[in-house]
Amino acid sequence: MKKIFYSIAVVGLIMTASCSDDFTKTDQESTFSDEKIDKLARFPEAALLLPESIEAGAYYTARASNIGETGTHEDFGQKSIDITMDAMGQDMVFGGNAWFVFHYTYQMRVEGLRGTKMHFYYYSKLAHNANLIMQSIAKYDDNFKNSTVYARALALRGFANFNLMKVFANGDMGIPYEYYDHEGDRKLKQKLNRVPSKEVYQLIESDLLEAYKLLNGYVAPNKGIIDKYVVSGMLSRVYQHTGDWVKSKDYAFKALGENLSAVDFGVVNDGFSNINNPDVMWGSDIDGSSTTIWASFFSHMDTQNQGYGSFNDITKMVDARLYAQINDKDKRKDWFYDGKKTLVSPSLGVTLDANNLAMYSNLKFVDPSRFMGDYIYMRKSEMLLNYAEAAFESGDEGGAKTALDNLMKTRQEDYNVNAFSGESLRQEIRLQRRIELWGEGFAFTDIIRWKVGLDRTKAVTVNGKLIESNHGIVPGTKFDIPAGSDRLRYQFPISEINANSQLRPQNP
Repeated sequence: MKKIFYSIAVVGLIMTASCSDDFTKTDQESTFSDEKIDKLARFPEAALLLPESIEAGAYYTARASNIGETGTHEDFGQKSIDITMDAMGQDMVFGGNAWFVFHYTYQMRVEGLRGTKMHFYYYSKLAHNANLIMQSIAKYDDNFKNSTVYARALALRGFANFNLMKVFANGDMGIPYEYYDHEGDRKLKQKLNRVPSKEVYQLIESDLLEAYKLLNGYVAPNKGIIDKYVVSGMLSRVYQHTGDWVKSKDYAFKALGENLSAVDFGVVNDGFSNINNPDVMWGSDIDGSSTTIWASFFSHMDTQNQGYGSFNDITKMVDARLYAQINDKDKRKDWFYDGKKTLVSPSLGVTLDANNLAMYSNLKFVDPSRFMGDYIYMRKSEMLLNYAEAAFESGDEGGAKTALDNLMKTRQEDYNVNAFSGESLRQEIRLQRRIELWGEGFAFTDIIRWKVGLDRTKAVTVNGKLIESNHGIVPGTKFDIPAGSDRLRYQFPISEINANSQLRPQNP
């Protein structure tokens, strides 16, 4: 792992720039200075956006771009990863060739291309920065294990390693990882081999459980700061992927403050660009000093705005088969263009209709500020769906129905949860999850953990009508991949394979 840890040690001053590929300047240093690490240690969550951009003790940036060292406008941190995870699913359709299209075609999962590099470098840097924070705190505070900043760094390390495991682990073969040896010589150390998956998940679980314990009673000053509810949500996600459904249910409940009520849809449905929305649990507040402009989530995902995913460029659309399964009385149907309505862009004020909007175009994500929409990483609505799924899978069908009904009654007033039971309830929970979390980064990893494979070709029957897939606008993208296929897994970047002889075997 020589290459990645050298790369991590490069501290970049990310400058404001025009829309071009040359928008980063790096300060080649062999290590982070104590001053810079101390500054990061005050706000470890900044590493989600700025793992390379701490300079002169300040967060001076207008771009969190090039975090994965790919030099492209699809490389801007956590939300860029979220887009790739949806692009590799079956519910998002690309209307043409644009940024992220090679993730959509599954070419980016292979060792020599930037997609796997972006994913691996981003989370490896995030975990590395978390370890540096722990080291910095322990250097000055003998009571560091009781520090809330230390706890939040633990949470970030667990979050990063978990996200690496989801796409790079192959059965019992996990990932290499770095850790801070706080019991020994207090240095950073690496396990360079493919550590067994069980051991990596034990580390992830230990990190998050310790963070949860330390953050008990801590009140975060804003939603950009991790608290025990966010850590509970992380734990619910981890147990969801490991199949420990009782714990996944328990921590989803804790994440919700032990309250299964849903936030009203009228409140939730604000364009998903406001961190202060009551449904938001965790995110990043984006403003004029932190916007990444063209290389940003809303540039790619706000159809009504100016950007790469706008009505003037290549929109992201919903799969026609999923759209057909959204009840006509479900308010979320308006998240996608029906081919009839006339709209006015909130950010640009221009009229949008069938002349400039493709059928099924995404209308869910709306940034009225033009490139200063906030980033959302976790919502209460997701936790309700986590609870519903975990309750069902652990044998609590009543609890699953309660959580699902609470969510759905705010979306569809005449929703009848009692129409489902047994396998039909499982499929209904999964369907509503696919609808609710569309575009939020769960599609690819959900099909992996459900062991259902990728389906972009088969028609579905909805209310007696056969609905065909609308994948294939981009040639070569209308394909299926069976569950368990090697294609549903990333290869490690070739730069890491070449630099680390212990990182074997490579994923197929």
